[in-house]
Amino acid sequence: KKVMKEVEVIVERSDNLCDNGKLSSYITDTPIKAKSKDLRGIFKNMKRAVDIYLKDNSDHCEILSGEFKLVYKIDVTTFIDYYGDNLFSSEGLKHITGFDDTEVFLYAMGDRDLEPSKQQFERIKKGLKTLIEELSIIRL
Repeated sequence: KKVMKEVEVIVERSDNLCDNGKLSSYITDTPIKAKSKDLRGIFKNMKRAVDIYLKDNSDHCEILSGEFKLVYKIDVTTFIDYYGDNLFSSEGLKHITGFDDTEVFLYAMGDRDLEPSKQQFERIKKGLKTLIEELSIIRL
């Protein structure tokens, strides 16, 4: 099996005060940069930026020659800032599942008589799957 080359994308909090908590990303030694309010946006915007760069530049950077996959490196400070307060808090569960305050409170309290409906279970599963996908492609 052929091992695909990895191109590292650095993800960090934007230093620009006007960005108000946005994330910025770049590939070292290339002019390619992307910003977004969340990691999903970074993944999408960086892929788009790379595609545009490769399309518009026939003499592109060596690092982007041949087949490669993008891997995302995030520093610990940005990781904690992005996930820390919201990962397992009620706000985090609301973000992951799309539930409202009441639903999050009831599930967080662990009411054994309360079973999520099939639709609610699918929302939880989808939210956690998205979180796992985000976490599986970043590096600290």
